Amino acid sequence: MRPAATIAPLERNSAPHFENLEPGLRRLVGQRRGHTALLAGSADDAWRDVLAQTLAPGDTVLAVRVGPASATWVTQARDRGLDVETLDAPAGEGLPALDVSHRLEADHEGRIRAVFVRYSEPGTGVRSSIAAVRDALDAADHGALLLIDASDTLPAMAMRKEDWGVDVLIAAGGILPNDTVLCATSLRVAPAFDDAAVSAAGLRQLERRLDALFAEGLDAVRHRYGRYAEATRRAIRAWGLTPCAADPRCYSASTTVARLSEAERKARYVAIDHGNALDDDALLARIADTEKRLRTAGLPIAQDAGVGAAAGWLQASGTTTSLRAVA
Repeated sequence: MRPAATIAPLERNSAPHFENLEPGLRRLVGQRRGHTALLAGSADDAWRDVLAQTLAPGDTVLAVRVGPASATWVTQARDRGLDVETLDAPAGEGLPALDVSHRLEADHEGRIRAVFVRYSEPGTGVRSSIAAVRDALDAADHGALLLIDASDTLPAMAMRKEDWGVDVLIAAGGILPNDTVLCATSLRVAPAFDDAAVSAAGLRQLERRLDALFAEGLDAVRHRYGRYAEATRRAIRAWGLTPCAADPRCYSASTTVARLSEAERKARYVAIDHGNALDDDALLARIADTEKRLRTAGLPIAQDAGVGAAAGWLQASGTTTSLRAVA
């Protein structure tokens, strides 16, 4: 892996401090076997290194595009010399599971070496079903690696890496400190992680966050972020807008995006990240800020319409623990 370029001092993945964190990271993503590492840099940096170590130029990869973030991955893979075949999801919809299944079943020669999916698409607020991809791979008896970008989803969205048969998982954002990326791989993949290093301060920060996370309980945390996602959708509807995610089954608990009408040309989309809100007040502050910007842009929105709708839902659905003290 490339040497870290973040703040000193640094700790390597073989250091005792990281070894103390590893059980919590495995629990967070649902991994029982395989390799886990923290890398310095961005998710794009991590993918660049992992692709270089797991696939060779000319290898065929099937990538599902559900928005701009997954399209960026396609560009990066092609820049590395991979032969990328794409499946495009209809606007506002998640992974086209049937199309994935048909494509894998038609690959009689086993040319497809890997399948790539973005778990939550920040450009549309759509969640794709990782389990559906695994089911398609198993049904076709296909040996392709399953590559998942889970950035901005931890801990807001459940990740069952082992159960879903994920071979490479990359995640940045969410519970992870800035400039820190989690990479978890199956026993089928063995990239060189021991030389990777991240900041010691980042490791200590992550340790505090994981302690607070497990003290609250993973189920409780995901319930809380589910509340935040629903509160955000209610705010968006109170503004007279509609979430881009067309099917409630593909709502992301990390980000909600709404398309503005063509009349509002100053901004075509509005996105609210709720998957890293520390508490109810932090979420409401984000909604209030977004509402202010939309009103300034000329949208006919009554003052506090979205904030009121979100606050009413949060109050009705119960209170939750704040993670502000360990941010």
